[in-house]
Amino acid sequence: PAVASSAPIAPATPSSIELDIDGMTCASCVSRVEKALAKVPGVTHASVNLATERATVEAAADVTAARLVDAVKQAGYGATPVEPDAAVPATPPAPTASTDIELDIGGMTCASCAGRVEKALAAVPGVARASVNLATERASVHG
Repeated sequence: PAVASSAPIAPATPSSIELDIDGMTCASCVSRVEKALAKVPGVTHASVNLATERATVEAAADVTAARLVDAVKQAGYGATPVEPDAAVPATPPAPTASTDIELDIGGMTCASCAGRVEKALAAVPGVARASVNLATERASVHG
């Protein structure tokens, strides 16, 4: 019998698209969004982070953010493309000494809580990076 073999065709210029996702509350939501994004033709990998409410999608160059947003909306969630320069400040800040701080955080009951705390910490001026661990009820802040 003949055996057919097909290798995936690599896109000439793959792209990475980030989306802010609204409406997720649990790991099941993350799974639904990842599956919806993975079904879009041309998507090679989709990863969703509940805590940051962000999806990172690796796809062929012809996959648009609008197609990905539509897929997420059809799955029942909100989505907004992250602008490529949104994470890059217009004027780089002057170099300063950095500090790492560990905080005990009480009262978190789910990943959504941890995500909200992480977003709030990241929004504080001078904070370069914030990470919250629900299991240990601790936050790491770098700034």
